Amino acid sequence: MRDATETVDPALREDDPNALMVVIVGAIGSLLLVVIILLLQALFFWSEEREFALKVVDERPQELREVQADALEKLNGYAWVDRDKGIVTIPIDRAMDIMVRESRGGAPQEKR
Repeated sequence: MRDATETVDPALREDDPNALMVVIVGAIGSLLLVVIILLLQALFFWSEEREFALKVVDERPQELREVQADALEKLNGYAWVDRDKGIVTIPIDRAMDIMVRESRGGAPQEKR
């Protein structure tokens, strides 16, 4: 039996924590925490970029759609520029056909 006055070697005490195991668990836990933070940050940036593309880049503003529709209407329609002088606008395709014929030396044909 041991006497209460007897001293035990501090290296052999069983109630002390294992220092090496504490360091290993702490290092692995810290590494996992860093990896999780980096993955969450990457997920955040990816979702932020996706939302920006969906809400801002991919959707054309209403004003732009109206301006483009108006421009297409002007390019593809007939309209008077000056009635007194007899100046009209014609569709762009028709104007290009006339220009090609004129550049080849042919006179433009009138459609009626």
